[in-house]
Amino acid sequence: MLGQFLQIVGQNHRYCVISNNFCRSQFATNENFHNILKALNTLSKDMMVELGPTVSAKIRKNTKFFPYFKDCIGVIDGTHIPATTVDHIYN
Repeated sequence: MLGQFLQIVGQNHRYCVISNNFCRSQFATNENFHNILKALNTLSKDMMVELGPTVSAKIRKNTKFFPYFKDCIGVIDGTHIPATTVDHIYN
């Protein structure tokens, strides 16, 4: 299930490709994808924290991370856009 999810999200594969790769029906692939998505949505409340207004000095000054992510949109450069689903709508 997790492998299917990662290929769909990480490599933008379609359900028909994933179904062939894993020898599963498209219905099963769809169910697996949504089960993992629901699990991640549940974990997000415990595992993810709200972004502060500034980028941590530890990240900004670390040549191991910041030069590679300085122009990326996301948490590292401080342009994170919060977006979550509402439980009663998603479920």
